[in-house]
Amino acid sequence: MEEYKGRLKIKYIFQKKIGFGVARNAAIAHVNTDLIATLDDDAVAREDWCQSIVNGHAQFPDVAAIQGRVYSTPKNSTISLVEQLHIEKWFLKNMDINNNLNIISAKNSSFKLSLFKKLHLKFRDDPLIGLYGGEDKDIAFQIISKKQKIIYIPAIVVYHSERDSLAKYL
Repeated sequence: MEEYKGRLKIKYIFQKKIGFGVARNAAIAHVNTDLIATLDDDAVAREDWCQSIVNGHAQFPDVAAIQGRVYSTPKNSTISLVEQLHIEKWFLKNMDINNNLNIISAKNSSFKLSLFKKLHLKFRDDPLIGLYGGEDKDIAFQIISKKQKIIYIPAIVVYHSERDSLAKYL
């Protein structure tokens, strides 16, 4: 955080309770913009990531969430290749012909905060889900159950660093 101080408007919010959902809900409670975006701490957003998110929501103003493309890195790693195939299969399996999804991955997603609040959406903060992931799948279920759309825009790109050994992957 220190290296970005002065260059980016960042506010540090301490949470005693741990978990992804807890952290995301705390952040949402403190933002004052209509778009919120998530990516993993081991992901690097492409340079045009923020602008691509803004453009995507402007192009599709009626969607609640947008899922971006996730590329696994390093590219020469067998584990990254396997994970990339898994991600691609997962998205294709859960996408219709119009790029509507019934799932979302917090590795690269964005939401309209106004709809988030209007629909009373909240990231699940269950300790087990919050420590090991899954809160993104739960938020997708909430969005879909409220008859809202999640779409996939592959031009919104992040590069996600995968585990570097088979033992860590399993």
